[in-house]
Amino acid sequence: MKAIKTLLISLLLLPLSLCAQQPNNLDFEAASPADVPMGWKTSRLTQPKTLVKTPDGEGSSLYLTAPFTEFESGYAYQELAASGEVLLKYDITARLRTRGVEGDGAQIYAYGKSSGSVLGYVQSESLRGDNDWTEVSLSLVTDSRMDSIRIGCYLGGTGEAWFDDLTFTRGEFSKQRMSKTARKYLREFFATVEPIALDRDEKPWKELKSVARMLASGAQTTADVYPAMRYTLGRINKHSFMFEPAVAADLNGSDLATDEVDPDLKYTSGRRINDRIAYLSMPAMGSGHQATLNAFADSLQGLMAALETETTTGWVLDLRENGGGNCWPMLAGVGPLIGEGIAGYFQERDGSNASPWVYRDGKSFERGNERVTTRNHQLSHKQFRVAVLVGPQTASSGEITAIAFMGLPYARLFGQPSAGYVTTNTSIPMSDGAMVMVTISIYGDRNKRAVEDRVVPDVIVAPEAEKDAALEAAIEWLEGEI
Repeated sequence: MKAIKTLLISLLLLPLSLCAQQPNNLDFEAASPADVPMGWKTSRLTQPKTLVKTPDGEGSSLYLTAPFTEFESGYAYQELAASGEVLLKYDITARLRTRGVEGDGAQIYAYGKSSGSVLGYVQSESLRGDNDWTEVSLSLVTDSRMDSIRIGCYLGGTGEAWFDDLTFTRGEFSKQRMSKTARKYLREFFATVEPIALDRDEKPWKELKSVARMLASGAQTTADVYPAMRYTLGRINKHSFMFEPAVAADLNGSDLATDEVDPDLKYTSGRRINDRIAYLSMPAMGSGHQATLNAFADSLQGLMAALETETTTGWVLDLRENGGGNCWPMLAGVGPLIGEGIAGYFQERDGSNASPWVYRDGKSFERGNERVTTRNHQLSHKQFRVAVLVGPQTASSGEITAIAFMGLPYARLFGQPSAGYVTTNTSIPMSDGAMVMVTISIYGDRNKRAVEDRVVPDVIVAPEAEKDAALEAAIEWLEGEI
């Protein structure tokens, strides 16, 4: 990136655009022969057409509906070539209409890409339930790291959503001064993050602070500073991010009683594959509410006890849809399979300053502190094999859970390489209730072997359209002689 002085001059004097091309067919009026909006691509959808007549209106709109393929979401997108010359801002709006949407909801999103990495991901407000046409918006900040930009329309969960009248325009940075409140809050953010960030001595803090002040120019409230914070966290590490106060409070279970379990908690599901093998599918789990964490872990151990029979010699743990969250209920839940003791580490790249993940007596521990507890359900058979399934959607705490099995003589990983969020985040509460998640270390296996890129399975299995090849390979290994 150019020096900040040169950057500011460029912004003021040059009519450059980061996008080497502009998005097209944002009103969804141009159709391809397959009833797909011209210029748009789709993913994970099972529906026959995505271009439909607009409900209670004229023209056409993009239509997304459940069910999807093997995931619980689907989307349509455009990818735009970029020439990363300057720091720019783009404002994106759209009109959305929903019916019966439950789950993640309907939203628009945008991000930059470089060599496959996602940079600066942002999303609009998510709409759930029944909504007539509602305008949503977001702002995307782009920079010289990005070689392309993706904009998209997303639906997660159940129900149906219509998208129409997208706009994609060059935004402007404010020339107003920040208020004292905003300036103080931005200083609080850097004072909190700079001393602890992973690879902190290699980060261009002077540049990051200058760019953050420009992004926060005109900010009057702490909330006005959030875009600058998000951009900075994305520059620090791809795994660093933040939650606004309402989301942070929800994750911490502010609306739940101390002993109440989140009624929307998604538990691990399971079944028997045959008389020798049991199957577990562990979802993501992002709560910070203690009773909910304990319930997730205890339910998983109880499920294993219920599935186990006298002939059970093999377990499949499917983490392919586990996008992360809180690792401690995951580690406590699978404790009977990973065994007592150290399962892995949070550590520096050279293995120093290592903090172990430990399972003991039905509980998970960090630095000797109990994090999640169960009723310590025991498995009857102590001799078994475990096949762990991983893939591109396995991320963060899902990757921690997979790493907990690395180095065990009776465990093997199958599938595709994971998402590559193999770094440790710590949560930092801000003065206004927001929560910053900043990356402070990397993951290491039980032997302190650093996992610096992604979790690579022992057995790479190429996906196949007509069958679950990874699961079949795991079953074949589990049915072999122990």
